Amino acid sequence: MQSLFILSDSGEVLIEKHWRKVTSRNLVDLFLHEVARCGDPADVVPVISTANLYLVNVYRSKLFLLCVLGGEQPPLLVMEFMHRVMDVFEEYIGQVDDVSIKENFSTFYQLLEEMCDNGFPMTTESNALKERIAPPSISGRIAAAVSGKSAVADELPVGQPSPVPWRRQGVRYNVNSIYLDIVESIDCIIGRNGAIVSCEVNGELLCTSKLSGVPDLSLSFNDPWILRDFSLHPCVRTTRFEQDRTLSFIPPDGAFTLMKYSVDPRQFSSEGPSSGRRTFGNVPLPIYCKPQITSSSREEGRIEVMVGSKPLAHLLPPKKSNEVEKITIIIPFPKTVRSTDLKSSHGVVMCDETTKECRWEIGKMPRDGSCKLTGAFTFLPGSPAFDETLTVLLQFKLADCSVSKISVSDLQVNRESYVPYKYVRSILKAERVEVRA
Repeated sequence: MQSLFILSDSGEVLIEKHWRKVTSRNLVDLFLHEVARCGDPADVVPVISTANLYLVNVYRSKLFLLCVLGGEQPPLLVMEFMHRVMDVFEEYIGQVDDVSIKENFSTFYQLLEEMCDNGFPMTTESNALKERIAPPSISGRIAAAVSGKSAVADELPVGQPSPVPWRRQGVRYNVNSIYLDIVESIDCIIGRNGAIVSCEVNGELLCTSKLSGVPDLSLSFNDPWILRDFSLHPCVRTTRFEQDRTLSFIPPDGAFTLMKYSVDPRQFSSEGPSSGRRTFGNVPLPIYCKPQITSSSREEGRIEVMVGSKPLAHLLPPKKSNEVEKITIIIPFPKTVRSTDLKSSHGVVMCDETTKECRWEIGKMPRDGSCKLTGAFTFLPGSPAFDETLTVLLQFKLADCSVSKISVSDLQVNRESYVPYKYVRSILKAERVEVRA
């Protein structure tokens, strides 16, 4: 990697870091021209080739991370590094945006110095980074202003030469505990007839370890063979995992992502007897969404969205009665729409006249199990005829639910005499469920 630029969605350069050679900002202008040509940041191609350089970009949290490569390199490795940079930034300060980057510029610049050496990814574990660079705090800023001392540690961490570089030495806790979160996100497209056209289910195993010493953990699942496309943390012993799908590892101290995976789509799909096409009738969605768009003329139209709950007995474990939370409906209207007038029976409706996006935040479903949004919208004068094609985005969250039905069957702690407190929970999220009106 030659250089890294962090840009706001408006094109302002917030941070630029050069390792091998100073890169001209003309390449940033070239990239911004490509962004303006695409319109939507999600449509920008991830790798842009120039005469002598390659531009690899990631769009996250309304920020562009643009990496300049001096030669051919694995693009997925570069993207993973940029995502790791954002993960570390978020772990240091929480929400990352253009304002927080300007307020903590020196901390972020020091982190980039430690995370990459001469263009090669080096220290990317937050445990090791926090031993070198202290997270920003009010007390730390006051002490730095009085003493003039930076947040960088004067001495190298003791645990750096250890054969386990992701875990610091001398960890001690009064109460030993480990928390595991199985978070699965479902992305699917629902056609006009209510049938699911395509579906993907991705999951990750989040771990928060507060264990003393150097414990050696062994974690097994009830039915791991339905999972595929694994991405494992460097602490996992891959040889043992390939044999029997058991996660054997020495955990880092604190929060980290132990594993990412995807669920085999054949678990939810079946091949039609006549057409031969694969249908996804077994996808367990806890709520339904039925949008309807009508347009009587080129001047105005009407919209109606009905949202309701489905039975949850087949989704939740026995003796569980959780409710669907954080239900949100996003309606991206065309740019030809001038104004909207929408009302809902439950929740809050917010419309952005600049982006032409309506956001209906329902939260939890009302007691009757359904709610409705109705309203009208008008078009700009001289707009083309509306073809009545619109896609509504559905988001929600359901605790104690796992689409893959995966669960932890056993978790053992070796090399240590204590018995830690263990807690495992499952969470189902809808990141992007598209419903065609």
